[in-house]
Amino acid sequence: MDRAPRYLTLAVFLAGTASAAAETLDDPAKSYLNRFAVESPFTGIIEYVSDDYSRVEGQRIFSSAQPFASGGGATIKFGGIKVNLYGVSACPSDAPIQVFIYQGPCNGALPQYIDTELSLSPIVICRAFKKYAELAVQDATCWSLYTVGGAAIVHNVEEALLKVGAGIATRRDDGSLLRPDLADAEMFADRAMRSGLVAYDRRHG
Repeated sequence: MDRAPRYLTLAVFLAGTASAAAETLDDPAKSYLNRFAVESPFTGIIEYVSDDYSRVEGQRIFSSAQPFASGGGATIKFGGIKVNLYGVSACPSDAPIQVFIYQGPCNGALPQYIDTELSLSPIVICRAFKKYAELAVQDATCWSLYTVGGAAIVHNVEEALLKVGAGIATRRDDGSLLRPDLADAEMFADRAMRSGLVAYDRRHG
């Protein structure tokens, strides 16, 4: 395998057992997501993976006539399960901001952008560790088959949300990123802030 997937970073922090030497799963490609296309307009998949992120050990598939939606904060709701987008947090402030097309309280930007992302994504796939499969809220990373202008691309949802400045990268008490692999997405948002596309520094609440 040429590279370890971004989610390997998440595996290290969530499970504490993943090894860079392990044969890990690749990020899902468009062809893989298209396997889940069904008659329903929107499909959500939660894949449950082994502690070393080497194999998928179970799946839950959700079909809906309507787009899936935010469950509040940095979560996506699939039926009775909330998937928490690990490494991303909603802004803690209600100060007014402008984030591309969004204007309103800072803490409302992330749920709205999640809803927008999901409305344009006929297929969303998330990966969580199997040992968390029965929890009501499950830390995970997600990808969407995002369609705009007649084209479909697969992108990581956490990265996409950070790049538009809709949320903030979660930090540890010492200020380090919970997911260092999201550093580039945060830097992208910082550049947008300096250019005036984002009119409020969300990181400082």
